[in-house]
Amino acid sequence: MNSGHSGQGFKFDIPLILKLLSDINCGYKIKAELARENGLGDQKIDSYVEYLGKVDLITRNEQNEYLVTYFGSNILKLKNNYNFLEPLLLYKLARGEENGGHLYFSALINFILYDIAFKINNKTTIADIEKGFEIQFPNINYSKKFALLKQALNQGLCDNTTGFGKMGMVVNKDGLYEISGYIPHKLVTAYIFYDNWPKSRAALKLAELPTKDYFPAKIFFMGQDLLYEQIHYLVDDRILYLEQEAGLNQISLSPELDADKILDRIVEICISN
Repeated sequence: MNSGHSGQGFKFDIPLILKLLSDINCGYKIKAELARENGLGDQKIDSYVEYLGKVDLITRNEQNEYLVTYFGSNILKLKNNYNFLEPLLLYKLARGEENGGHLYFSALINFILYDIAFKINNKTTIADIEKGFEIQFPNINYSKKFALLKQALNQGLCDNTTGFGKMGMVVNKDGLYEISGYIPHKLVTAYIFYDNWPKSRAALKLAELPTKDYFPAKIFFMGQDLLYEQIHYLVDDRILYLEQEAGLNQISLSPELDADKILDRIVEICISN
């Protein structure tokens, strides 16, 4: 992650993100229309359009009009199911800036808070978080970096109303941040495997998955046993393949599936329930 910031001067507001996405789906195709419909100024609409693109909810056509992606259309179907909605959106933000994600969400989750979640004392301070950021990313000299880091933390990961606070991963108590693991649905884990699988790798060793950046264990602070349990469920469901012959102990993807097909299964579960 090399750039100084991800460009958003406003918090990631899930209800507003869904409202804008719904408006685009209903035919509001240009920025001016979206801004007028939602009473947003130029800077705010620019920030949220960038967010919508960063989490793969929209794209643009040759006329520079906004179009809802396949992921976006399915997120609208999941808008009332926060057990799927929030983990999927958080993954998109935390998958690494080089993979399209958000710098500060990615940094907080993968490189700062993950280690704290597994300590006996799983609490930390904003000063220690800022210090950890400086150590991990010494070349980022953007003057507002700590303000944006705090925004992703306080108004993103901690916020119960418009952010990801209901997931319970980061709780602010009297100035201390308590970091805990989250158990995603096994299909959310599967979606991340398929969506963020390294293109140069046909298989991944089991041993590397608990600490692999931008993968489920890192993003949701999952312990090794829980991760392996979910992987074995996915193997039983033929969503993943496990190779253990000759000491390989590695997983690979099914050639009959992709991220969109996993997303279809998630929507089917939500509709059936």
